[in-house]
Amino acid sequence: MKIKVPFIRKTIFGNILKHRNVNFVFNIAVLEAACERLKIDFHEMSNVDNYDFALAVLYEAYLQGCKQRYKKPKYSFHRAVFWNEYMSRESSEQVKRAMVDLLGKMKKGDKGSGVKKK
Repeated sequence: MKIKVPFIRKTIFGNILKHRNVNFVFNIAVLEAACERLKIDFHEMSNVDNYDFALAVLYEAYLQGCKQRYKKPKYSFHRAVFWNEYMSRESSEQVKRAMVDLLGKMKKGDKGSGVKKK
């Protein structure tokens, strides 16, 4: 999924925010990598600050997008902080929808094997 994220462009008149499309992939591997980045176990996701977890997921989704396209990542985690702070409203909504879909898929698969309890 391509999402427009902000970048600073320096000109002789000052700095300008310019938006570019960057490839992001939201899947289970992103959640696992975000947990590793935050040094927590997978089941402890709800115990972490939402802002920190969202940043970790955003950056890991960027890295996963790079892996999918066989590209070396150009940007560091600090760039993800900037993206999160200055992202447009519609891009922010895209990220939120992707995260909700990802967590929704996780919950759907967590219902069990379909065996009824007596």
